[in-house]
Amino acid sequence: MIVGIIVLLTAIPFELRRIPKNFMTNDDQSQFNIEVRTPEGTSLEATQMILARVCRDVRKLEGVKYTVTSTADTEQRISNVGAVFVKLVDPWKRSFAQDQVMDYIRKQVMPKYDAENLRSSVVHIAAISGTGSQAAIQYTSAAGHEKA
Repeated sequence: MIVGIIVLLTAIPFELRRIPKNFMTNDDQSQFNIEVRTPEGTSLEATQMILARVCRDVRKLEGVKYTVTSTADTEQRISNVGAVFVKLVDPWKRSFAQDQVMDYIRKQVMPKYDAENLRSSVVHIAAISGTGSQAAIQYTSAAGHEKA
C-alpha cells in the first residue's frame, strides 16, 4: 500500500507539466473580431476596400463560416476605423481551436498588409460588453481608470 501511494505521489509532478495552465480557461466561442485602423486621413471607401480584402483572405481559411465587416461603426464615425467579425464553424466540426485561427491570422494574414501601415488586433468577443476594452485581463484602479 505504501509503494502504491509513493507511485501515485511521484506521478503528480509529471502530469502537472502536461496540463495546460492559464489564468482563465480558453473559451472557444467560434467567433472573434479583427479590429483595423488605417492611417489617419484614409477615406471611408479606402478603409472599406482594405477590410473587404482582409475578409476575402480570412474567408479562404478552413473553418470560417462567414465574415461581417463594419466601418466607422463607432459613436465618433471615424472613417479609418473598422472591424471584421469572423464566425467559425462549430468546434466539434473542426480540428483546431479558435485561438489557433486567431494566431494564424495575426502571424500570416495581417502581415500581408504591412505596406498599408495598418494597426490591427485579433481579439475575442467580449463576454460582457461595456467594459471599454477587450483585453484578456483587466483591472480598475482606485481612481476608476481602466487598465488593460
